[in-house]
Amino acid sequence: MQLQPELPTQDGIIDIQTDAQQRLWLLSRQGKLYRGESDKITLHGQRDNALANGHFQCMLPDDDWLWLCSYGG
Repeated sequence: MQLQPELPTQDGIIDIQTDAQQRLWLLSRQGKLYRGESDKITLHGQRDNALANGHFQCMLPDDDWLWLCSYGG
């Protein structure tokens, strides 16, 4: 099965990780966080563009947390 979220053409997945519960997480170039499930990908959250500068570059799962990094810290 291939999972394909409906992403705008300027967006794209830049990082894929699994957490301690073996859930699949996908981070997009535009700062949107998706959770992969067995039959779909759902938007789980996105950054507030008014507060953010730069794009998210990576994520690191740590127990029940997902740490997101950006150029601004």
